[in-house]
Amino acid sequence: MLSALSINKSFAIGMAILAVGFWCGTSYAQDEPASFNSSFLMGSARDMDTSLYSHGNPVSAGEYRLDMYVNGQWFGKQDIVFKPVPGEKSAETCFTAEELQFYGVDVESVGAPDIEVKKCKPLSEWIGQAQSRLEISSLRMDLTIPQENMRREARGYVNPELWDRGIDAGFIGYDLNATTIRADESGSGISNSDNLYLGMNSGVNVAGWQLRHNSSVSRRSGDGYDFQKTSTFARRAFSKIRSNLTIGDSFTSGELFDSVAYRGMNLSSEDRMLPDSMRGYAPVIRGVASTNARVEVRQNGNLLYSTTVSPGNFVIDDLYPTGFGGDLDVLVTEADGQQRTFSVPYSSIAQLLREGIGRHSVTVAQLRNDELEDEPLFMQATYQRGLYHDITGYLGSTVSQGYRSVLVGAGLATELGAFSFDVTRSQTEFRNNDDKFGNSVRINYSKMLNQTNTNFTLAAYRYSTKGFYGLSDAMFAREFDEQQLSLAALRNQKSQFQLTLNQSLGRRYGSLYFTGSVRDFWDTEGETKQYQMGYNNRFRSVSYGISAIRTTTQEGDADNQFDLSFTMPIGGGYSGQYIDGGVSLDDDGYTSSRAGINGYGGDRNQYNYGMRVTDNEQNGSTVGVNGEYRSRFASVNGSYSYSDDYQQASAGARGAFVAHKDGITMTPQHGDTMVLIEAKDAKGAGVVSASGVEVDDFGYAVLPYVTPYRMNRITLDPNGIDRNVELKGTSRKLAPYAGSITKMTFETEKGLPILIKAHRRDGISLPFAARVFDLSGNEVGVVGQSSVIFVRREQRQGVLTVKWGGEQCRLTYQLGDVSPEQEFGFEKTNAICH
Repeated sequence: MLSALSINKSFAIGMAILAVGFWCGTSYAQDEPASFNSSFLMGSARDMDTSLYSHGNPVSAGEYRLDMYVNGQWFGKQDIVFKPVPGEKSAETCFTAEELQFYGVDVESVGAPDIEVKKCKPLSEWIGQAQSRLEISSLRMDLTIPQENMRREARGYVNPELWDRGIDAGFIGYDLNATTIRADESGSGISNSDNLYLGMNSGVNVAGWQLRHNSSVSRRSGDGYDFQKTSTFARRAFSKIRSNLTIGDSFTSGELFDSVAYRGMNLSSEDRMLPDSMRGYAPVIRGVASTNARVEVRQNGNLLYSTTVSPGNFVIDDLYPTGFGGDLDVLVTEADGQQRTFSVPYSSIAQLLREGIGRHSVTVAQLRNDELEDEPLFMQATYQRGLYHDITGYLGSTVSQGYRSVLVGAGLATELGAFSFDVTRSQTEFRNNDDKFGNSVRINYSKMLNQTNTNFTLAAYRYSTKGFYGLSDAMFAREFDEQQLSLAALRNQKSQFQLTLNQSLGRRYGSLYFTGSVRDFWDTEGETKQYQMGYNNRFRSVSYGISAIRTTTQEGDADNQFDLSFTMPIGGGYSGQYIDGGVSLDDDGYTSSRAGINGYGGDRNQYNYGMRVTDNEQNGSTVGVNGEYRSRFASVNGSYSYSDDYQQASAGARGAFVAHKDGITMTPQHGDTMVLIEAKDAKGAGVVSASGVEVDDFGYAVLPYVTPYRMNRITLDPNGIDRNVELKGTSRKLAPYAGSITKMTFETEKGLPILIKAHRRDGISLPFAARVFDLSGNEVGVVGQSSVIFVRREQRQGVLTVKWGGEQCRLTYQLGDVSPEQEFGFEKTNAICH
């Protein structure tokens, strides 16, 4: 592998010719030779042999690690060999048909006979109009190939051969939150309480397999500790069949059948492997808190999420996905002990696929539900396929002990919107009751009305006959039957309607949104209803919103809540500070109000803070503060609020420990797909787009979020690193597998930055572009203009050798005591080359 310094020499020589006003191409093959008049050069540079550059910037023979681009698309770093050509001053490279196929060339269009498939020829001999261009200074090669000779790939396509499975590594991600409330003795009804929550997401990646364990530990005053295991499984991706194999405790997807927890094996399609243009969800949870409140999210009784939020509107958009089905139950516990609950519908919209695209899922497992005495085995299989004329067909089946169901459906894209319709037929066997047969009909609809900017995100209706059971309900029904209990106690759902829409009113008039759900059950009266609607707009720099939520129980009890909120920046739109506030009402009138100031800061926006005053109809006024700081080790947060009746304090921390062969690296955030960045001696370098993530003392950092199966550009910010360390590059690309921990190395050079003004004993300047070597024979620099040499050396004194043509000389440099700051960060000295 040729050293980077030899490349710097070629670049420096080329730049010298540009400096005197001559063009020097960077491609290594030119049709027309160019001539240069060296008399335009100054000093000893006039003695240069410029004929070397008559055909561009020549390339020395050897192996180069280059970034390969084909028609502007990156194809990764490749080791490219350049071989000398008889009679030519520049070395050339060649390509085999197999290599061209890797770069997306339609080899059949090239017309190479079988005997030439392994033959290596220059690109222009394979394809007459193709061109190759080497940027030696940036180690980049561009291949320009006519489109007719390229394979047709979907937009956003990334060659699977570029996907990186990552390194063998492990991690422990944590989310810790503790809250304590201390009440006064005035008899306000508020009691002392302590709450603790620790969510853990851990895993190990070995030989392409990914082992995962997700669990949580919580403790309430007087209740002791509660440990809940969400999932434990091993997973491996298979790119050739665009699938993931999962073995262990996990959840079915819930796209066609209701999501269930299982212990077993699942093989299912991985749509993220498809290009963006070929791809057809945990929901966002929104709510309002009156105080520093605790928010908990559960699904099927499992605690998925717990955090402390500040008074005002809150948004939870970082839930770990557990499937596409099953409503999310949200519990908001205020500082004074008041509690509010609401649910968020969690189901998928019409499943439409492009023509020729298939999606499959096969599960062979044991049903996992702690409330069941007997957890039976079951098998579930589904398949979807994009057919002709914008039609998608799908079917599925579930088989278990005493239970069978079959689903058939289709999706259709029309000018009126996207529809899907399916029917599920189930049979449940009983010992003490007649077997139950039932049907469930489901209709989904999605449409964006361009004329009115109305977006029907989801409109769904489902009707089930009295004898229909899903898998989980059927197993509960069989246990009720064994215990000779009434099946009516199961409250079989009869029908459900869901609607979500957004209506834009134009740039000046804001937008409206509406969500609603209605459901009823067999053998019971009444319906449960929940509606939420709101209006958002902006007046100059002030954003404001109005929302209303109405909840009706099956018994007919109704509850209405209304909220008005606003946000306004202060100190200029980019100061990082803003004030917000709002007021909440219910059927009886005023309930609470709030006002506060919030902000963020730091050279990399690594901290945020808030101060707030709230007023509650029942418990009076409360003053509170909150803040969060993201260091390179962890994100820590805390809050404190005070009122006449109680005091509340909370503290939390989140982050992850990533273990790899060189040690353990901490990161303030945690994601599913991560990048381990190595940049030796570059302590303090920040990772762009990841607040708080910096290279640590050992030269490592962890970027917690990247997009799997897509090209991600990883960039380091050199501000903050030691002046004696230089990053040889600050940006690279990669395309990781989902769940991988990929290692990316940024090369660094350590040493004092030294400018040496050198000349020979007779006072003549050193030849421009002469090569500079250390005592070990390593090339460390070149002679620049005005006979100045720039090198990085770890010692303040040393010996260098300068070579040009058949001549050479040796110089000794000795740095004085001049402060580097006085010399703009460089050490400067003079030397004579003997």
